[in-house]
Amino acid sequence: MQKCLLVTIFLISAFCSPLFLPSHEVSIVRAADPPKIAVLPQQSLWEGIKHRGIIRELISCESQGRNIARPDSNGLLSYGILQFNGTSTWNEFSRRAGVSGSPMEPRKAILVADFMISNGQLGRWTCAHLLELL
Repeated sequence: MQKCLLVTIFLISAFCSPLFLPSHEVSIVRAADPPKIAVLPQQSLWEGIKHRGIIRELISCESQGRNIARPDSNGLLSYGILQFNGTSTWNEFSRRAGVSGSPMEPRKAILVADFMISNGQLGRWTCAHLLELL
């Protein structure tokens, strides 16, 4: 019986674990704080970003400051600290912004989000509506 319980716990934890392991760790933060990322100094993360305040609020709301990939309400995976939904949004806007890489890379996600906001795409994030950032 005890062995069966241990196997059940193992299987549940294995199947409930995140679908992708993040390439960078991000701490949970308050809306006013920037994400705390161990692998990048804060200045590098936010250097040249025009919409810092808005992006910080989006990160806090969309992922609670965690760099994760998880299923969204539409059944597609959302990726990274800014929860880019599916792959088409990331593919289109990262190309247009001239950013290569993955939405699981915080600096790159922030660069693409900054580009999107500068080009009238803030409304693509559900949290922009919830937080009345528009």
